[in-house]
Amino acid sequence: MLSSGRRSGVSPQNTRSPVKGGRVGAPGRGEVSLGIVSPAPRSSLPVDPRPPALDRPTTAPIPFLDGAALSALGITAADAVAAIERVIRQRAAGTAQSAAKAVMLPPDGRYLMAALAATDEPPLLVTKSVVLNPRNPARRLPQVDGVVTVLDAERGTPVMLLDAKWITAVRTAALSLTAARHLARADSAVIAFAGCGVQARSHLAAFAAVTDLAAPWHRASFAALDRVVIDDLAQEAAMPNKLLAPEVVAGDLSGLVLGELPGRGGAGERTAFVFRGHALGDLALAVLACERAGLVRSGASDD
Repeated sequence: MLSSGRRSGVSPQNTRSPVKGGRVGAPGRGEVSLGIVSPAPRSSLPVDPRPPALDRPTTAPIPFLDGAALSALGITAADAVAAIERVIRQRAAGTAQSAAKAVMLPPDGRYLMAALAATDEPPLLVTKSVVLNPRNPARRLPQVDGVVTVLDAERGTPVMLLDAKWITAVRTAALSLTAARHLARADSAVIAFAGCGVQARSHLAAFAAVTDLAAPWHRASFAALDRVVIDDLAQEAAMPNKLLAPEVVAGDLSGLVLGELPGRGGAGERTAFVFRGHALGDLALAVLACERAGLVRSGASDD
């Protein structure tokens, strides 16, 4: 019982939550009672003094946030950029980690991908599993679908499941926007998209919310640019098929955010940000969604 007022990171006063029936909707629309927590089994191991990330009973249903519920959290493009820069700085400080994405390519044309990242502030482990199947549209299903799983990184307790389509769309645009803050000309006013799918729409929404900008893809053309930046040097080194010739890559997004790689050098400099997608971006958006949903304590700081 919660007789002492706090146990396992759960507050008896914190009985309002956007969680209802295992699904999360707009904040304030549903309620869940946090009245009783089962006592933990006795152990000879020392007690971990750090508070858990989880802000709900471990016996409660695992909430799932679909795209509508995630949109209802009110996460802006500026919020997403700030979250990405936060986890980049955490990784530089040794309090966040990410692994190169793992990919399988079955002979039937599917693309199977998994990404993994974790942070200590708050202690969360985030994995994203995605399937791209070109036959899905004929089934009236999204061509790309999957789920983001969030665990308490200290205890392994499930915290939340998130729609991977929404997380991927928003984080990809936010990665581009983060790079543009360092590489774009101050007077840039044009953005172009090759295609009009999910990524084009998410990029348009993100850039329209913050500034005005991008460039079409042609692999050979990158040699004519002054500087090309990718999302993560370590991940690119682990990939068998390189995005670009290594000699044209000046650095990565972490270098820009941490100030180790200079941003735009002048109005006439031609720059590009080319990337595969980064697990740190998935981590940033997943943590932000969990914080906004009120299921974990915020790891944000003022520094």
